[in-house]
Amino acid sequence: GLAAAVELAARGRGTQRLVLISDLEELGDDLGAVARALGMGRRRGHRVVCLAPSVPPPGFEGEAAEILGWEQRRREQAARRRVESLGVAVLPAGPADTLADLLARLGGRRRRA
Repeated sequence: GLAAAVELAARGRGTQRLVLISDLEELGDDLGAVARALGMGRRRGHRVVCLAPSVPPPGFEGEAAEILGWEQRRREQAARRRVESLGVAVLPAGPADTLADLLARLGGRRRRA
């Protein structure tokens, strides 16, 4: 699904910033189709970035939440590394991040309101 979405968005004319919003959980290890779609986007001059939402596991508190969080962070970091290896900047987004924060991080040094 991600490859098809990137391919469809990359068909647009002119240079665009394609922003993917995905937790990257279900990508798996075979990213061939995604890599091809991203390559097509780059050849057309598009810049692809990914916002990766992360939320703590529900229903747990204290040490249990911390321990479950370790595994979740490990999975998120592994998925992030796989996507970054394809040349996509991945910006983690937590519950405390505001839209203004995310836009500022997407824009690099330029601040947006």
